[in-house]
Amino acid sequence: MNASGVRGFPADKPIVVVFGSSVAKPGDGLYEQGRRMGELIGRAGFNMMTGGYTGLMEAASHGAHEAGARVIGITLKKFAEKPNPFVRDEISTATFSKRFKWLIGRADAYVAMRGGMGTLAEVSFAWQELAVEMIAPRPLILVGAAWRAIVECWTENLLTGADEYRLITLVETPEEASAKLSEFFAVHPISRRARRAAS
Repeated sequence: MNASGVRGFPADKPIVVVFGSSVAKPGDGLYEQGRRMGELIGRAGFNMMTGGYTGLMEAASHGAHEAGARVIGITLKKFAEKPNPFVRDEISTATFSKRFKWLIGRADAYVAMRGGMGTLAEVSFAWQELAVEMIAPRPLILVGAAWRAIVECWTENLLTGADEYRLITLVETPEEASAKLSEFFAVHPISRRARRAAS
């Protein structure tokens, strides 16, 4: 499937996107944390979206797949790398901009784990879209001590108001993140929320 069409795109369950490092390896703590995050998302009855490749994207996809979730990978044609084996539906995009539109505009919630420059860009884009109300309110959950330190740095150095920080939820564990997602969707069922088109 490519980004020009959305036929078959799951609409019956919330889609949770997981952002995170592409360099985490199976067996290390970060990878296993990502796999646990995906497992909890799947067990909660949600579907999963990631950037589709390795590291935490693969880990979360692995856990979600094992828990019965539908896994969607938003890939980039520039990269020769194939999607990880747990992706059920690949959506191949031509540019970073279009990839971001899918990841941000089509997801119903965002969970970010530790990552690098790409993860920071994804979180920043989601935060900005929420702040200027380009998308309807939805969870933006940052998992782990590294994100807490980053947000503390932002509050000290960015010219950003307190209201914008209320859009971010900081948690320490995948279990806490999953609980926050379940709380949100218990009050805001997917049938009442419109996803923004990603064309």
